[in-house]
Amino acid sequence: MAVELTYRKFPKIYRLEQEEANSKHEGVASLLEQNKAGNYYVATEKIDGANSCIEVLKRDGKIDFAIYSHRQRLSEDNTLRGFYEYAQEVLIPKLMEFYKNIDEAHDYLYGEWLVSHRVEYQQKMYNHWYFFSFYDDLFGHEYNFFERTAFADRVGLRQPNVVSMANYTLTKEDIKTMVGRSMITKEPDHGEGIVIECDGVRAKVVSDKFKETRKQKKPQPSQTESEKFIDETITEARITKMIEKFKDENLLPDVIDFEHFGDIARPLANALWNDVIEEEGSNAPELFDVKKARKRLNKIISKYVRELIENEMMSV
Repeated sequence: MAVELTYRKFPKIYRLEQEEANSKHEGVASLLEQNKAGNYYVATEKIDGANSCIEVLKRDGKIDFAIYSHRQRLSEDNTLRGFYEYAQEVLIPKLMEFYKNIDEAHDYLYGEWLVSHRVEYQQKMYNHWYFFSFYDDLFGHEYNFFERTAFADRVGLRQPNVVSMANYTLTKEDIKTMVGRSMITKEPDHGEGIVIECDGVRAKVVSDKFKETRKQKKPQPSQTESEKFIDETITEARITKMIEKFKDENLLPDVIDFEHFGDIARPLANALWNDVIEEEGSNAPELFDVKKARKRLNKIISKYVRELIENEMMSV
């Protein structure tokens, strides 16, 4: 069967606490356990950009490319805020030069297209692509940091900055001192967070400002556990993250007004629901009431979308 250009979704990178819980549930070593066993760790800056991918397929001497956002294939009509043109003009010529010497390949290169989101970066850092993951589909092999770096150096690709790397046992106190470090933000060390990897396991740790979960100090007496779960996971940081993704991928109406309220609220609520279930689902209450949880989520989103529209209309 002939291999075709088909998007491969990038595996979710979970926050460190969730990665530990997932590993325990699956009966495998967590990132910190891998590190404690003597494995090398690398912590890189987590860049607040638009997640994107370049697929490379070489067969019978012909090289084909596909360019994606984290949801869909890009084109001249859907560019991910200019990434499609940048990839065509800057990245693909470099990749063509590399892959002309390769007999056969089916690779996925993932990166962050740095456009304005929540973190303020130095102006010169914007509109560049930061390569952070490489998957070889022919061999089912995920490149480690050192393999990626060798590839990036050979091709001429930027990578996120290394915050720390060593062959010693990390503590959570060590990790706290790394979070937010950045040499590319407008104000030094105002980064979103870090991604740590060790022996093929990855986890993220973000600054307090960008945390997508929060513990309620005083839950309402009448609140159910399912509603409390939604209040703790549908945070402003998570909503803002999703709104930025919607902007990147032209998923918002051209006009942000109350006439389009449902066109904004419905897909936003669905996307946030899927995000929470994927990232935090294992922490949901044992007797999870989906109906009450969705109702609570819709109420939160309605309030947020109303404020979004009001702010948009006031700025016109």
